[in-house]
Amino acid sequence: MVIIIIDQIISRKGIENMLKWLIMTCEQIVLNLKTELLEIRLLRFLPIYHKKNL
Repeated sequence: MVIIIIDQIISRKGIENMLKWLIMTCEQIVLNLKTELLEIRLLRFLPIYHKKNL
């Protein structure tokens, strides 16, 4: 497993693929955070709905 990763890092294509994967992962995390923040804001604006969930 580790050897495969090292081989990929050494090759330039592997570095590009890793960067793409990292960017995609970061984008997904940001997307998830935005969704959570949106839900929190909605809960603040809808106190009745919030009380039902507690």
